[in-house]
Amino acid sequence: IKWRVRAIFADGRTTMSPTWKFTVPKKEDVHAVILPTDDAAAYEQDLNKQNSNFGNSIKLRVRDELSVNSNRITSYLRFSLINDVTTDLKNSGCDILVKNASLKMQVFTQNEINELSLWSMNDTVWDEMVITGTNHPDGWKQRLQSKTNVGISSVVTFDIKDYISNVYSNNIDVFTFGLTSTQNKANLILYSKESDGVLKPTLDLLLTTTNCPSQVCERRDPIDSTTTNAVGTTTAVVTGTTTAIATGTTTGTTTG
Repeated sequence: IKWRVRAIFADGRTTMSPTWKFTVPKKEDVHAVILPTDDAAAYEQDLNKQNSNFGNSIKLRVRDELSVNSNRITSYLRFSLINDVTTDLKNSGCDILVKNASLKMQVFTQNEINELSLWSMNDTVWDEMVITGTNHPDGWKQRLQSKTNVGISSVVTFDIKDYISNVYSNNIDVFTFGLTSTQNKANLILYSKESDGVLKPTLDLLLTTTNCPSQVCERRDPIDSTTTNAVGTTTAVVTGTTTAIATGTTTGTTTG
């Protein structure tokens, strides 16, 4: 919100104050839809593809989490909460409350996936155009959720409300998810962010704020600091309910 005050003097002259600016904490729910900054698959044990990069592929693959042979394939997605919507909330001074959080992905048109798991990971320093089976993210922390019998072309939704709540509580901006499957079958595929005409991997957040501090906007002197015969003074007070109170005989104009 921007606010200026016009002072009226006894001789009829007027002067305008500088613009006052202050941030009003957002009380309403905020819906944020975020795509990954990076996503890619890695052939961890296939010697023919282990050193290949698939960062520009439209496919994210999974296979043989248990790694009983040389078929293990994993995929990775990195997300950032540094964007206009979520950054404004973090800068409001309020606590962020996560009402809902999910990761939505669409299965490719080739095979259903009997088992698909989403993991939290420690590693956030990687690039989709550099990742291979030999330098892929490591540090598997926790299996967040597992889905079974995910059909061809269907949308799978992982409930990650608790995880995202922990992300905000610990002031984390960037995080990585890992995808695995215990199923040992070729061509278990989901669409990546490079795909077109289908659902890309999507972080879907519903956020609100709580414990917002009161914010005060103090009076500034008029531009013409040499004038002293203004009628009245002006003090603006902004509370958590964004109420502006002016005293004296000056007039206030609110813009923005």
